[in-house]
Amino acid sequence: LERKASEGVDAATVAPRWPEEQDVASTSSDATPSPQERLMRKILRDASAKVFSQDPQGELVLSTQEKRGSRAAGPQGGGTWLQRFAEDLEEYVEALVLRETEAEFWSKAKALARQELEDKGKPRPPVDSDDDSIDSLDDDKEVLPPSETPRSASTASSGWNERLGPATVCLDACNGDVILDERRLSIKSLSNFCSARTNCCVIAGAWQYEVVLGTAGIQQIGWATPTCPVTNEEGVGDFPNSYAYDGKRVRKWNVSCHPYGQPWMAGDVIGCCLDVDGGEISFYRNGRPLGVAFRGVRRHTPGMAYFPALSLSHGERCALNFGGMPFRYPVSGYRPIQESPKKSLLQVGALVLEVLDVVACSDIVRDSLTTDEYFLMVDSLCAKLVPALLSPYFVDGTLIPFLLERTSGEGGELAAPRCVSLLSENLSDEEISSLTRSVFGRISELCRSSFCAEGAAVTGSRNHPCLRLGIALLENPRIRSTFFASEESFVEPIEGMLSQKQPNSHDLAALLPEVWWEGAEDAGIDEGEMKAACSSLEEAMAAVEASQVRLLLCVLRHSRGTFKALLRAILGKNKGALRNVQPPGLSDNSVLTSLYYALLRLVRPLLAENNEKLAALLPSSAFSEMFLLEEEPGHYSDASRLGGAYSHLRKTVEVAGLAETELEVTVPYQSVLNAGTMASEDSRALYESIFAGYHEEFLRCVEDDGELVALVFDGINWLYHLGLASKCKQASLQLQNQVSAISQLEDAAKRRDQAEPTNPEYHKHLKEACVLFREDVVESVRQCSWFKALLYPTWKQEAMFAACIFQTRLLLQISNHDRLLQFVPESYVETVMDSFHAFRRGHPPVRFLLGHGLEDVVTFLVLHFNDDRIVNPDVRDVMFQTISVLLLHRDFVVAFEENRSAQDSFIESLLSCFDSRFWIPVSNILLRLCKGMGFGQKRTNESTSLIFQQLVQDTCKAKPDLYASFLNRLFTIMNWTATEFTVAMKEIQEREESLVRGLPPTSSDLTQQQRKCSIMFELSVNLLRLLEFVVRELPASFLGDESSSVVNVDRLLETMSFVLQHTTVGPDSVLFERIVVGAQHLTVLEKVSRFAILAPVTGILTNLFVAAQERLEEKKSDQNDFVERVASSRIDVACLEYLAHFVTGEVSSKPDLPSQQRLGNFQDFLSAFKEVQTEREARVEVDDLEIPEKFLDPITYNLMRDPVALPSKVVVDRSTIIRHLQTDQTDPFSRAELTMEMVEPEEALRGEIEEWMSQQKTTK
Repeated sequence: LERKASEGVDAATVAPRWPEEQDVASTSSDATPSPQERLMRKILRDASAKVFSQDPQGELVLSTQEKRGSRAAGPQGGGTWLQRFAEDLEEYVEALVLRETEAEFWSKAKALARQELEDKGKPRPPVDSDDDSIDSLDDDKEVLPPSETPRSASTASSGWNERLGPATVCLDACNGDVILDERRLSIKSLSNFCSARTNCCVIAGAWQYEVVLGTAGIQQIGWATPTCPVTNEEGVGDFPNSYAYDGKRVRKWNVSCHPYGQPWMAGDVIGCCLDVDGGEISFYRNGRPLGVAFRGVRRHTPGMAYFPALSLSHGERCALNFGGMPFRYPVSGYRPIQESPKKSLLQVGALVLEVLDVVACSDIVRDSLTTDEYFLMVDSLCAKLVPALLSPYFVDGTLIPFLLERTSGEGGELAAPRCVSLLSENLSDEEISSLTRSVFGRISELCRSSFCAEGAAVTGSRNHPCLRLGIALLENPRIRSTFFASEESFVEPIEGMLSQKQPNSHDLAALLPEVWWEGAEDAGIDEGEMKAACSSLEEAMAAVEASQVRLLLCVLRHSRGTFKALLRAILGKNKGALRNVQPPGLSDNSVLTSLYYALLRLVRPLLAENNEKLAALLPSSAFSEMFLLEEEPGHYSDASRLGGAYSHLRKTVEVAGLAETELEVTVPYQSVLNAGTMASEDSRALYESIFAGYHEEFLRCVEDDGELVALVFDGINWLYHLGLASKCKQASLQLQNQVSAISQLEDAAKRRDQAEPTNPEYHKHLKEACVLFREDVVESVRQCSWFKALLYPTWKQEAMFAACIFQTRLLLQISNHDRLLQFVPESYVETVMDSFHAFRRGHPPVRFLLGHGLEDVVTFLVLHFNDDRIVNPDVRDVMFQTISVLLLHRDFVVAFEENRSAQDSFIESLLSCFDSRFWIPVSNILLRLCKGMGFGQKRTNESTSLIFQQLVQDTCKAKPDLYASFLNRLFTIMNWTATEFTVAMKEIQEREESLVRGLPPTSSDLTQQQRKCSIMFELSVNLLRLLEFVVRELPASFLGDESSSVVNVDRLLETMSFVLQHTTVGPDSVLFERIVVGAQHLTVLEKVSRFAILAPVTGILTNLFVAAQERLEEKKSDQNDFVERVASSRIDVACLEYLAHFVTGEVSSKPDLPSQQRLGNFQDFLSAFKEVQTEREARVEVDDLEIPEKFLDPITYNLMRDPVALPSKVVVDRSTIIRHLQTDQTDPFSRAELTMEMVEPEEALRGEIEEWMSQQKTTK
């Protein structure tokens, strides 16, 4: 080194060189090299040329890693050709090390020379200067060997005096409860807000580190000084001299926060860059710059040393890379905080890896060598490669790219490079375990942080090649057995390979730069190009999903026990995914989605019609045993059952023999891909390619393991419930947003085109609005395109529907056994409901599948929405909502009408459910069935069902007690909602007056009261419509002579009087008038209108008047009892006159002939009412007379018409006690139990009352 330095030769330019053939021959004991020796030397030369064909300095990233001593390379010296080959290889390794040492020495020497020139006052030349005074070095200057180079030269050349701390960088100081991995490079937060920083800081220079996000929640990532006082509430960026970026809230933090950057997603790689000398901090997302976040960062002052630091909210996790691994996205001009391993180590590894691959693939080598020579040579190469293989830096930067390059392409059978077999055969157990852990850990990370589509090249590499590499490696028996040796070691990497990174709006803009939608103007592409882009995206996803199925089959081929352990582990760790506060450590949602579809592809052919394999594989008691296991599986712990908590059921329900309950679940469901609407050669080929091939291998691996098949079906249920359900809801919301955005854009464009050119400001405003609406549409179309590719391929919808029908059949079988149904997890019912809705809301909805199994879903809904064995009202709510939504569509209404169970019990169950808990969904369902039949409503056949309207009438007549109970609750709830509506109106008035006077109530309080007012108004209108329907179908219950009819009509007229007084004329209607006027300007009150509430009132009065008139014709009488009842009630004639005038104006302007005809009936009612009122004014009213006390009801103080004696010997009117017993089953005077059968008629007293009444009339 000293000689070369004195000659001015730069050692960095001297490349290692293999000895020429004649040199080798001259030093060999044999003058002529053997053919084997010549072959190996050629392989070495070719490998060397390939490794150094590119400048390695431009490709490697600095890192450090604890070295492992190299194993002995074998005998040295001039013996056999194999020994000479080992010597040559060793010599070449030494040459690489020597070259790196020389390069380091010269770099240090130049730095020392520059420092001395600065000390002498000479201007400092640039780093890449060609100044002879530096490159040649003065002859009189003493040159020191590397071991004696002054520290100033060493640190000045490398810049490591600009950082403080140990060589290996890791997380050190942590605040809060966290979990760190063994290398302290991955962190998971278990506390409210935890913070951590590294054991190394920087004081000058430009530095970078990377963060791979495990979750996409609130994390503040950046830099902080050691004086940053983090707490469990405040972290990095919340204090001076600390700076952070949070992609969840899209903010940058330094004491205060400001908008910055892009939303981040799980799997993103965030680059954090600090230029201390320039005082700037910037961030990168997947290699794309987000701009300079902070300028003027304090520096070069005491205490201004910056540590990489981060703060995480509860459950968040991420992994950090400070340079110990090659950066995914290195930023030019910034250095890693941790130094890379020696370059010579990486070059030796790359060289030996190339040689080993050639040796493994070359038949010539095998033919030229004996078996002993071949394996001795391979062992020698592996010994040289081991130190590099134990370096994560080499594994990530060299080995994995090498394996990816040599793994077979997209088509054909997967095959790992042959050198993998040689390595697996020659490495020790410890070495192969370490290598397997490193390789699969990195493959898992690459799959999590990469997209599936080709267009993602802008934002990162594809995940499919990495996934295929993982599968190829698992085909090696030793690697597979090592990988699956421990559940703790294989679950996390498998999850990574099952993940599908979710793109945000910026990523989708890179995947789909241009979009098209129906009606689009000036779109960058046409419909065909849009379909091609979406097809490309779907094909990319399909390729990944196919490989994920192969991954599961690889696990299953290893052992069925491993497959079960994997499935149970993933389900167990995600059992809390639906909690309000999610526990830490959950899998990414894409893992659950991918696993769901992969399992579905394996078992879908079992659900085909007449498939006898299902019965042979699945024991009839498999599910019974699963639901009744004394030691619940991990994902069943804390899971609610239909009958309540599992521990409670075990104590209160007799479980003897339940576990042996046999369930005969057959699914006569023929795939529409093979028959029906989609029958075609292409569809059958699609079915075969998607399901059949994988299914056959699945059956071969399963053999007769019924427990595994049951676990797969159980896993399909839980995976949908825990993961896919939320994804489907997101997709449905995006579809709604797209429709809304397109509608807004079209409306704005129409107004823009119609705008007067004389108003340029207004026209400009409309143009800007169109631009904003267009951006919303473009983003919605992109989001919908992604979800369509992910969730809505036809085969996925078809398979999901088949699973839904299978699970429905299973529940129907279980429901035949009273006690067993109580042990079924609630998720089974919720999954059936959610998956059916997801299928129904598909894009586009596949309506032709509705005939295949829909009857089972309807039967289950009808039989169990009122099942007492289901104790959780939330589960029953889900079923109610499902029925209500389905009855909006004519196809489903017909399915309900044709269903035998619905015909027998649907209406009866609905009426019995009309209580304080379920009255809203029941009323909605009943209103669906009579939609368009009310006064002022538009006729529609979409959901109206004459069949169910007749069933309502028949059920109420056949079960009078049920009908009486329903009607009583209807009146009670109607009175409550109407009262609450008036209270809300008064509260709005008080809030408005408070705001005018400047008192504490705020506008948010007013908005809340307005929302409450709108809700109560809508509920009141719905109940009035329901009451109108009951009156129309069953008028006899209000017009008869029985006491119950009298009570009903009295309660009805009380309700009508209350509504009319508060919505027509009079002092009580003033508030409503103000609300109606205000509703014209407030969106929250837009549903409050006078016609909405007065129309059903008109319909009720008209229906009863017409029905009473028909009774008159039957009785051949002239007196309308109903009009007499109305006249004797509190309904004012002024209210009815206002009602007639208002309704006439509203209906006459609408093309609604039925309502116009009924309006004439209402006019007749009003005329009859006025006549009766005139007659009553001419008569002496009972209320004006002095009534004997014994004739008065002791409760209402009204004249008794039908006195009865209670068991307590008190006499009351029959109508009074009937009304009392509707809410209280006790004697109102003694509190003893009371029924109507226990009261005695007082005929004598009744006669006295009638005689007294006759005398009063005679006196008049």
